[in-house]
Amino acid sequence: MWDGLRSRGRGRLRVGRWRPRWRRSTPRASRRRASGSGFSRAKNLPRSEGGPIVSYLATPFRPAGEPGQGRPLRRAVTRRAPEGRRSHRPLFLSAAVLLAAVVVFYLVLYVLPATLASGSGSEFASSEGEARSALLQASGGLLLAVGLYLTWATLRLNRQGQVTERFTRAIDQLGNERTDVRIGGIYALERIAFDSRGHHSAIVEVLATFVREHSHRRASTASRGDDSPSGPSSGPAVRVDVQAALTVLGRRRRVFDAPGSRIDLTGVRLQHARLEAADLESAMLRDADLSHADLRGARLGHADLTRSLLVGAVLRGADVSDAILLGTDLRGAVMGEALLNGATLVTARLDGASLKGAFADGRTSWPRGFDPDDELVVIESPRPGEG
Repeated sequence: MWDGLRSRGRGRLRVGRWRPRWRRSTPRASRRRASGSGFSRAKNLPRSEGGPIVSYLATPFRPAGEPGQGRPLRRAVTRRAPEGRRSHRPLFLSAAVLLAAVVVFYLVLYVLPATLASGSGSEFASSEGEARSALLQASGGLLLAVGLYLTWATLRLNRQGQVTERFTRAIDQLGNERTDVRIGGIYALERIAFDSRGHHSAIVEVLATFVREHSHRRASTASRGDDSPSGPSSGPAVRVDVQAALTVLGRRRRVFDAPGSRIDLTGVRLQHARLEAADLESAMLRDADLSHADLRGARLGHADLTRSLLVGAVLRGADVSDAILLGTDLRGAVMGEALLNGATLVTARLDGASLKGAFADGRTSWPRGFDPDDELVVIESPRPGEG
């Protein structure tokens, strides 16, 4: 019946001037709470400050034959849950800590001194006082140590939270459309990697992924100056944000790298990239395009350069020991004074490459028909700088 009343205009029948008996016998305030408008308000009230809304909706009026028939069985009550109910647990914990402190204080001042004291009379009183003083000093030292530990733990948690916030903000900057914002995010990640060793490996992976994803996109108006090792550029240059990421990867603290981890730069397009003295030890550079790149003094030991392009690249003084260069195109590369001990060059293309003064040993494997003596390669020589 109540559903019918609600569907006919918020609890009232619009048939002539007749109204239900319970509406005539109920005070106006009660009728307003029990009417359809009251129920609508109880339904639609938002969950705002002060706790959730609690609504009690029940049978709108008592059935016939019972005392007080026609009167609302329960009013539509709308109230907020009290805020203090949520703070009971912390209150109980505080009370428990206070009670424990009182018990410890009582034991230190009265129970333990009397137990540890010896003698009788004045001697017992003196011994009890000394024991009490010693216990108080020990308790004070313990409290001081606990306070220092809690302070250190709080500072550490705050610092971790700040580092995490900085890391998240820097990651957001990498996806920004503006180049200067992306560069700022890259150098912010570098600073975080120096400050937090726990974030170092994640930052290296993020920057390596950034280089892989963005190295294929070229700057439309990018150009290089005439100070390039191979002269003026005839091809597209690396984007400035990608170059910044490469610079950060090349000068990272490799001692913080996870054991066995390798920088994955597979398939990158880094023509004319500047990688002077970059630390790319054990890096994955398969199918990478490093044509005309500046790799002077770079560390490429144990790197995988299979099928990569190093046409016209400058590798003067680079460490390429034990690197894999199967199918690598080194035509026109400048490799003077490079360290090639143990390098695998079986199927590499060395047409026009300059290896004068490069260092190699008996473990270095050369392409078929290639004579290192003709190229003035120094065989079985110590590493440059070693005695």
